[in-house]
Amino acid sequence: MRMKTTSRPAVSAFIPLLFSALTSVAMGFPATKEKADLTLNFTLSPIDPLSTASGTASIHVTKLNGIETDGPIDLTLSGLADGTYTVSATTKSDPAAPPVLIGSIVVSATPDPAAPPLTLPAGLSALDIGTLTISDATPAVVLAGGPSEDIVKWRYFANRPLVAPTAPLPGAKKVHGHVLIQAAIIENVELRRKFLLVGHGLPTDSTLTVNLDSVAVGEVTTTKHGKAMLKSLNGDFRLAGTHHLTLTDDLGNTVAEVDFFPNVE
Repeated sequence: MRMKTTSRPAVSAFIPLLFSALTSVAMGFPATKEKADLTLNFTLSPIDPLSTASGTASIHVTKLNGIETDGPIDLTLSGLADGTYTVSATTKSDPAAPPVLIGSIVVSATPDPAAPPLTLPAGLSALDIGTLTISDATPAVVLAGGPSEDIVKWRYFANRPLVAPTAPLPGAKKVHGHVLIQAAIIENVELRRKFLLVGHGLPTDSTLTVNLDSVAVGEVTTTKHGKAMLKSLNGDFRLAGTHHLTLTDDLGNTVAEVDFFPNVE
């Protein structure tokens, strides 16, 4: 006698839901946990191709649940004429804004051993520095360079709600859903990278841009019912450390967002 069988959905279809459910139970919802220890290293190259000047800079950074603690700038310069130079930074979050002044240093054949180290001014995050610049008295930029990250460890786990923006578009539906991120980087090696976005009430039949901390990193397509699911987000960028996610339409309007650290300014 042949036994009667019933069809079952593919196991793979349950993986994202199971992954989401287990993580929500284990961590609580909503939640974000983060711990990081890394150093930003800058190689400062001359603007004048005929110059033999050079420099390096490094900043030690730690993070705990969205709160960043930056050490002083360890700066080494060579090949510059004696004089006073200013150290400034452009930011990733607003590259078109005027450079932020960090401080000044004196280059001399007999450097002052008591000169205090340069600390970042209030409001400037080391991880937001796009370019570090050294300018002479004219003033003209003589050395500049961007950061590379030497990550000792960075662990990041987040599961937070996807909601409508603070000022939703007129006639917009009630947005709901969640975004889950699990990331782990140890000794510069990414050991874990998981991403899941589930959204409802989004614009229908649309392709939306996924932005992490104001940088476009991918796209997600919605259904005719305004639903969307994105099971991975890959590329040459970190998931660890994300503070803010937005979904924007083709006009640049924010239609949904996630604040991973709502209690951190």
